[in-house]
Amino acid sequence: MQPVRCSLLMLATLCLSGWSAASGFDLTVPGARAEGRAGAQIAVADDATALFWNPANLASREGLRLSFAGRWREDDLKRTASTGNTTGDVHDHTGLGVAGAAYTGLWGERPVAAGFSYLRPMELVTHYQGRDIGGGVVTWTPGLALAVNRWLAVGVALNVWRGIRDFDETVGDTVIWWEADYSGTNAVIGARFDFRELGGGVPLQAGVVVRTPFDLRIEYADRFAGPGGATAAAWQYRVEMPWMIGLGLSAEPLPRLRAAFDFEHRHYSGCELIAESSAGERTVSPLSASGNDLNQLRLGVEYSLSAGEWQFPLRAGYRRAPTLYADWLGDGYGDQAVANAWCTGFGIGRGPLIVDVSLSRSTFDRESHGATGLTAIAQTFNTVMAGLTLTFD
Repeated sequence: MQPVRCSLLMLATLCLSGWSAASGFDLTVPGARAEGRAGAQIAVADDATALFWNPANLASREGLRLSFAGRWREDDLKRTASTGNTTGDVHDHTGLGVAGAAYTGLWGERPVAAGFSYLRPMELVTHYQGRDIGGGVVTWTPGLALAVNRWLAVGVALNVWRGIRDFDETVGDTVIWWEADYSGTNAVIGARFDFRELGGGVPLQAGVVVRTPFDLRIEYADRFAGPGGATAAAWQYRVEMPWMIGLGLSAEPLPRLRAAFDFEHRHYSGCELIAESSAGERTVSPLSASGNDLNQLRLGVEYSLSAGEWQFPLRAGYRRAPTLYADWLGDGYGDQAVANAWCTGFGIGRGPLIVDVSLSRSTFDRESHGATGLTAIAQTFNTVMAGLTLTFD
């Protein structure tokens, strides 16, 4: 039973560390409209997903907005050894990305907004022996926003993080079970500047957002039972989630055309994964294998077509997203693996309802120089998102 136990503990550690996916303990795009623009949303999002991107944007549009989106994602992993032999693993999963509501009214002459969303910004799906393990960590997010004047709005949101992952299987005469519970709390603080309201004809909006650091805590327990007896263990994991500071710009250079640019600094270089067992064991490892930050660049465009009462927004985007991975050199880590994602999407709407669909492809490569020689690893994520937005002005 001992070899089985050791292998499963290694599996659980990989699952908890998040290094089994490109996002891991980084954040993913929660909405279909946002994914079509590659997540360039800090100065743009004005529906319920603004609670994730920039809560100050809630005050930019009056009325009630309801938002829903689901995600299908395929993970394609290929390993090529120095002998030329290639092995692969492909699996897919679905999940709810966002469900939320936001309302903006007037307090005197000032727009005031409130919203609440269920968001899924962290994917932690892994694949083991033909089955998916877990899913992701979600947030329950209330938020408020206030228009200070015609050109400045501020907002704040509170993320209550929750998640659970479990695994149970019988291998021969051995029963294997483990469970991990995730919890944490942090805030998102944002501001939005509308330079169009300052005069001068500058069709420019800007947004600033700060995500406060926090500890994502994981309570982990396992149990192994077989002919040789039963064992159980408990671990407490503490994932140090970093400061994240983003700047977004949005411009309308032509009628019905909007272009957006985001840069977000995610300070993962100073973050660690700390594990402590009920038996007094303690391990510490860096979250970012290369020791670098995960600074993300996002570019997106949207062109709005219309025919009578029908709306047809067309979207495209690109994002550059460093991962928590790095090349493994055998005695340490080398260059950081950087994912490049290309995104596209469209919408169909009439009156208060618009349906959005997006497709994206994210790829990155890394190398492992281990005892068995060089292994080239290529990972691709194909994502399809569909959502709907209801807007009542």
